[in-house]
Amino acid sequence: CEGIKKTPMEIPMVLIIRVLLWITCVHILAFLTIWAVSGALGIDIQRRIAVAIMGSQKTEGKAFAIISVLFHGSSDLGMIMLPVIAYHSIQMLVSGIVAKQLRRISSNHVKLPGQRLS
Repeated sequence: CEGIKKTPMEIPMVLIIRVLLWITCVHILAFLTIWAVSGALGIDIQRRIAVAIMGSQKTEGKAFAIISVLFHGSSDLGMIMLPVIAYHSIQMLVSGIVAKQLRRISSNHVKLPGQRLS
């Protein structure tokens, strides 16, 4: 990949923006997919929120481990990990944005003992 062979200052801004947009779309797609599947399974709203947020955010630690093994000894290791770091940051931003909305959704659903709400 030619992008890896460049220093951060040599990477075109358009490419950085495209990567960030792609990463955002991938995260939102993962979040929405998990949200839809958990709803189809009949999981109650509070657990559904937890599953959607946590299920779409298990990447950074695993990715660092895999990248470290695959590219062990590479002088470009930092550049290779930049998209993972960007993805993790975007996960936090997206979750922060939707958390308020999800809290409102959750508070509107009063769960009685033994009742499952979707």
